[in-house]
Amino acid sequence: ADNAGNTNTATSTVKIDKTNPLLIPSIPAPDGANGWHITTFLVDVSAVDAISGVSYVQKQLDGGVWRSGGVEDLEVAADGTHTLNFRAQDVAGNNATQGPTTVYLDTVNPTSGISLSGTSGLAGWYVSNVTANPTGTDATSGINTRQVQLDGGAWQSVATISSDGTHTLNARSTDNAGLSATSSTTAKIDKTLPTISGTIPAADGANGWHITNTTITANGSDATSGLWDTAIQLDGGAWQGSPYTVTTEGNHAVIFRSRDNAGNTNTTNGTLKLDLVAPVITPSSVCTFGLNSWCIAPATLSAAGTDAV
Repeated sequence: ADNAGNTNTATSTVKIDKTNPLLIPSIPAPDGANGWHITTFLVDVSAVDAISGVSYVQKQLDGGVWRSGGVEDLEVAADGTHTLNFRAQDVAGNNATQGPTTVYLDTVNPTSGISLSGTSGLAGWYVSNVTANPTGTDATSGINTRQVQLDGGAWQSVATISSDGTHTLNARSTDNAGLSATSSTTAKIDKTLPTISGTIPAADGANGWHITNTTITANGSDATSGLWDTAIQLDGGAWQGSPYTVTTEGNHAVIFRSRDNAGNTNTTNGTLKLDLVAPVITPSSVCTFGLNSWCIAPATLSAAGTDAV
């Protein structure tokens, strides 16, 4: 109004928005254990603003580029620990942020194996008790449990195998994300010596002596790994295969040996007396000779004998 009484009016609009927009992140719930995802997943975010409305909304993975696209625009696909950030701005310029939010992804199964310890024999056999420990690693979430199973029995942290035979072992590893892996192996144990006996034929001479070449035999058996070989040693010499024919004269010390496929060895001892050569005899006579080689008085006859064996 002026001093002359003239008046005029005007209308103006004032828009006030003091409230930040509301962020609504969309992160799938973990499908593994202990907060871990075990499959790749998409992350989205939306926002609402009741007054001026939403200008833009964005999401960010591991400090990278801010993305404004839809759900397909941000996928968590690499194994590991990740951080997510979200932000939005309304038309009035109010800003809202949320994060960092930590998410975990492990899509790779752990490894699984079995470690066997004991005294090794031959051909993959053990000749002692065997301890079986499950092994396994996981590069991302880490191992939660390792277990081993003996011959279909209960799962346990370690197994001790004490009985002879071929045993089946299974192992399983579980990581902190709930992923698991299995493996299996066998353990062959033979702690029992093979049997051994020796066969020496009955003496065909007097006083326990053999007077012809004599064949002797080593006999053995093994119920677990099986018999590998039998052998004979004469007087500490080289081992000979069985049967073995003794042709050397003398009073012999014999060792019979058996070995199983696991490498266990057993022996037993025997003796063999062999004399193949007849003794030497030397006759002599004392006589008073007449004519034509006739004794004309009583003759004394004698004989001497020797035997080297």
